[in-house]
Amino acid sequence: IPINEPWILTVAMMREGDKLRSYRKLYKALHTILDRKWRLLVVGSGSAESKVKNIFEPMSDRVTWLGLQVSEKLPNIYASCDLYCWPAICEAYGIAFLEAQASGLPVVACREGGVPSVVDNTNTGILVDPNDINTFIDSIVTLLENVDLREKMRKNAINYVLKKHDLLNASQSMNKLLCEAIE
Repeated sequence: IPINEPWILTVAMMREGDKLRSYRKLYKALHTILDRKWRLLVVGSGSAESKVKNIFEPMSDRVTWLGLQVSEKLPNIYASCDLYCWPAICEAYGIAFLEAQASGLPVVACREGGVPSVVDNTNTGILVDPNDINTFIDSIVTLLENVDLREKMRKNAINYVLKKHDLLNASQSMNKLLCEAIE
């Protein structure tokens, strides 16, 4: 595995619908930047796995498929990469975004669904309009080529998850919601 090139990571199930549309959008974005140095590491599996692999076949020399991984292995996988990228079409929450940031990965994703609630735009990653593929591509390139910005976002991402999305904050938020629901 080449270590002198930036590694983009995506962790997502491979199924029909929004997940498959997200894989297609990711391919479309990465296909336009084949002139740049990068590699893609994909973690996931599912009923549409053969379709996903077929989508990425034209760039198969740049993609490494890890399949489904046990949760204990994920922190090391995240930490071994440089950037987490997932279009997140109609993503409800996206726990993978929190896992990526907790491991110090800046994020590039679309600004929709629950993603803005777990990614601090411009501080821990870049969120773009879901209909703006050009800005999505530009954001990937920006983070691939700007090591200093990636490092700044890496530090911000770790702190953000520790401060905003740790177990104590999650339980306090849940408690507040439950108390409001009872009243």
